Order: sequence, then C-alpha cells, then structure tokens
Amino acid sequence: MWRQGGKPILAALPPDQLTALYDRADGIELPRLKRELALVRKRGFAINDQRTETGLTAVGMLIRNPVGEPGAGLSLAMPTARFDRDMLDLAAGWSPSSASPAMNGSPNAPAARGRTTQTDHRRGEAAVQSTRHVHPGPDCDRAHRRMNERISVRKTMSTVNLGKQHPDTYKSLGALDAQADTAAREAGLDPLLAELVRIRVSQLNGCAFCLRMHTRDALAKGESTDRLAVLAAWWESQYFTAQERSALALAEQVTELNVPERHTWDDGSLTDEQVSAVSWLAIVMNAWNRVAISSHYPVTP
Repeated sequence: MWRQGGKPILAALPPDQLTALYDRADGIELPRLKRELALVRKRGFAINDQRTETGLTAVGMLIRNPVGEPGAGLSLAMPTARFDRDMLDLAAGWSPSSASPAMNGSPNAPAARGRTTQTDHRRGEAAVQSTRHVHPGPDCDRAHRRMNERISVRKTMSTVNLGKQHPDTYKSLGALDAQADTAAREAGLDPLLAELVRIRVSQLNGCAFCLRMHTRDALAKGESTDRLAVLAAWWESQYFTAQERSALALAEQVTELNVPERHTWDDGSLTDEQVSAVSWLAIVMNAWNRVAISSHYPVTP
C-alpha cells in the first residue's frame, strides 16, 4: 500500500482513514508520508525514480470504480534508461485529479463506505462520462509536441554515422578505450570484470549493439552463460565476488550520475586505483553507447 501503486489510493482517502491505516506502515514517518501524498494529489500520480532499485523507475496512478470511489492502484515500472519524462506530463494531463474531484477529497465525491446508493451510481456514471470527454489540457498538448519533436530528431539522426562523419574523433575515442583497458589491467582487475562493467553499462543505456558485442567478447574470454543471464539483477544473485559487486555498483553510479548518501560500492573491495580504472571503463563505455545509439547501428540476426 505504501509503494507507488498504493500511494494514489492513500492520497484519495480522508485524513482520518489515513491516520488509522498508518499503524500498519513500516519505516515511514507520518509527516513525510503526508507530504508525499499531498504531492501525489497535486500531480495526479506517484513516482519512484530509482529509490527502491537502481535503474528502475515506477509510476503509480489511481483507478476508480463506477461510482468514482478509489478502487485500485496501477503501477508501471520500466528501465530508467527507457523512461521518458514527457510521459509524466501525459499522465498528469489525463490524471483523475483533473478529471474528477474525488482525488482531491471534494465533498461532491461519493464517500467510501460499505454500500452505494442509486444516487451514487448516477453521480459515478456522470463522473465517468466527464472523464471520457475531458480535454487533456495544455500540459498534455505540450508533452505530445515535445515527444513528436524528439521522434523527428531521432529519425534525422538515424541517417548520420558519427564515426564516418568525424573519423579522427572516433579514433580518439578508440584510443581512450585502449587506455582505459590498460589502466584496468595494470590496476589488477580481471579482464572478465571489465567486460561485466561494459555489459552492465550497456544494459542501463539500452544499447543493443554494444550488448551483443561485449557479451560475445565475455563468452570468448570464458565467462559463463549463467553469470551473464543474471547480470541485470546481479545484487539478487550469489554469482559475483565482492570485488565484482563493488565494481558493478560503481559502474551504475557513474552511468546514472546518482550519488547516494552512502556509496554502496565503497566496502574496501576496490583500491583507489581500481576505483579510478572502473570509473574510466564506465565513462568510455557510456560514450560508445551514445555513439552506437545516435548512429543507429543495425543489430540484425
């Protein structure tokens, strides 16, 4: 209930019901929860941007029953690299908070209780009809325009091969890649660990070309299919050493530019030289991902 799918439901409840339910909450202070729910009511949706799991963004919205009462919560999760923030404007534009008064606790909304009356059903049907015909509003229109513009830019960029247009710059990136690989080797990092870092960064960025290339490289160097299969959820498995886990966590932090209060990778498994080497591997891999995705490299069977 206290996650993204449940928060829109809680935001629609009267204050006394929320206070009564709070006894069952674990680890959430009531004042903070109330502030979060106020923001949910204002936005019309709840969002969890990598607060629970690195690389995962979730959005929750309210689903109402036929009489307009809070019925259920819908939560959609996706890789952060694939999450388009313009989608939030679309969600807000069609949000129940703008189409129906129940999200904001309006006295005209039917109260939550054990049974409904015929008047409630008529009122609920009217709310449903008004929701069907509500205009999404200027925020939603602007979001549509921005998304269409970005799609147009992607189509234009798909015809430009960055390496062919600026071969010297491309070669410089290749030289930097070789230097990062040398730094990792001289720091005492296993070549397989370097490939794991490259693959994990490519997973976060959604680069199919680099994923296929470095997965093949890892297999050729002796990596197991089992470890590659669980790499996207490495923290849930026991396949990886403490040093590998620290390196993967560091690579994720460098890729997402997310600086947490506590560095989850800073457990002594990596020396300062190795921290720098892993960081450079991740930085260069991020650059390769952007070159491949921007150039729209084909990835065919």
